[in-house]
Amino acid sequence: MASGPGGELDVDTVLERGRPGVHHGVASERWSVGPALNGGYGLVLALRAIAAEVPAPDPLTVTGHFLSGLVPGPVEIAVAVHREGRRAAVATAAIRQEGEARVRAIARFGELPAAPDPQYLDVAPPSLPPPDACVGREPGAGNPLGIALLERVDWRVDPTARGWMIDGIPNGRPRQVGWLRFADGRPNDLLGLACLVDGIAPTVMELGIGGWVPTLELTVHLRAHPAAGWLRCALASHVVQGGLTDETCELWDGDGRFVAAARQLARLP
Repeated sequence: MASGPGGELDVDTVLERGRPGVHHGVASERWSVGPALNGGYGLVLALRAIAAEVPAPDPLTVTGHFLSGLVPGPVEIAVAVHREGRRAAVATAAIRQEGEARVRAIARFGELPAAPDPQYLDVAPPSLPPPDACVGREPGAGNPLGIALLERVDWRVDPTARGWMIDGIPNGRPRQVGWLRFADGRPNDLLGLACLVDGIAPTVMELGIGGWVPTLELTVHLRAHPAAGWLRCALASHVVQGGLTDETCELWDGDGRFVAAARQLARLP
C-alpha cells in the first residue's frame, strides 16, 4: 500500500518506526469531535502502522474497539503480526497514549483487483442531484460548534431532503444520503475510505439526539479501489435502544462501484 496521495490525512498520520513492531506519531487535533478524535481517523493510524509490518498491499477489513477517547498528542502503536503473506496477512495494533491503551484494532490485508465486477449486488447508490446542486457547509463559514472534523470533510445532501441539515428540524428517520469527499481535495484511496465512513454527523440527530456520540466499535470492509471524484454515501441507524445506537455506512465511487461498507456501535449522549 502506498504512503498516501497527499493531504491533511496523510500529514496527520505520519509514523516513525521505533523498536521492532512499534511506531510513533502525533495524533492531530484537526480530526477532533468534541473531547476526542474521530474513530475513522484512529483506524487510519492503526492501518498505517500495520501496513508497515506486512507484505500484503491492501487493507480488506479492520475492526477497532475504542477503549477510551483518543486525544491529540503523541501516540505509540504496537503491532503484532499473526499471519504474514502477500495474499493474506492479519495483524493487531494497539494505540497507546500516556501509557494507556486507547484503541485496539485487528485488520486483514490482501490484494484487491483493480476493478472487480460484482457477481451479485443487491444494493444501489442513492439517486442524488449533482454535487453543485446539493447543500453543504459553505467554505469559510466558520465553525461555531468547534468540531474540527467539520472542516476536514465536504458533505452535501439533496436540497429537497427535509430534516435537521436542511430545515434544522429532525424528521424522525435516522437516515441520510449525500455526496462525500475530503474538503482539501485529497484523492480517494482505501485509507481515505476507512476514515470517511465515520466522517459524517450521526444519523440519530434526525431523532433529536444531539451532542457527542462516541464510537465504541467500528468495522470497515474495503471492497474496491475507488475512482477519483465524489463518493455517494448512504447512512442509517437501525436500532437505537439502551443508550446505544448502531450506524451503517455504504460508499460508491464516481464510477458507481461499491467501494466500502462500515458498521459501528456508538454510545448516546
